[in-house]
Amino acid sequence: MENEAIDNVEEGDIVDFISPVNKVTSPVKAVNKENRQVLINFFEDPELVIDRVNKWVSFDLLKITKKKAN
Repeated sequence: MENEAIDNVEEGDIVDFISPVNKVTSPVKAVNKENRQVLINFFEDPELVIDRVNKWVSFDLLKITKKKAN
């Protein structure tokens, strides 16, 4: 079942990125609706806070946890 709410994701929303190896909560930096991807801050290694990078991830791996304030 497709997550309709994720289709309305906007820059500034807080999302959970869920993969088989980890879960990251991050604000959305940018949205590419054509490719169904968002740009989020992502930890390469959760133990190394300084190793934070931005990554594009699929809508299919996201769950919106908080909409930004309008």
